[in-house]
Amino acid sequence: MDGYGIDHVNIRIPGDGIEEAVNFYQRVLGFKPMKLEEFQSDERTSFFFRIGEEAVINIRPKENFQRPSDRKFGHFCITLEQKIDDVKEILEENDVEVLREGNPLGAKGRDPGVYIRDPFGYKIELKAEK
Repeated sequence: MDGYGIDHVNIRIPGDGIEEAVNFYQRVLGFKPMKLEEFQSDERTSFFFRIGEEAVINIRPKENFQRPSDRKFGHFCITLEQKIDDVKEILEENDVEVLREGNPLGAKGRDPGVYIRDPFGYKIELKAEK
C-alpha cells in the first residue's frame, strides 16, 4: 500500500471537557471546530477540529476518560505555517507550558518544533516553519 498522509487523529476527552477542548484547540491553537453543533444536539458522538485541508482531530468525550500516559501514548505532531517564535509567543500568552523544543526529525525532515500538552494530557508536537 502506498500512503500519502494522515486523515485524522482520534482522541478522547472527559465528558465535561467540551468547553476546555474548544478553548484550547480553537482559541489557543486556532483550529476551526466542525460538527460541534450536531454533537451538542446529540446528533453525533464526536466533533472535530480542522487542522489543515486534509486532516482533522476527532474529539470523542467519554465519561470514563483516563488521562493518557507517555507509556501508552507518545505524541502526535501538527505542522504549522507560523514561525516557531510566533508559535512560542502564542503559547506563552495563553499560559501553555513548552515541555521541550528543538529540531525533531519528521516526515519532511527537521524543522523547529515545541512539545506541549493539551488540557487532557495528550502530548502534541507543534512543528513550525524554519
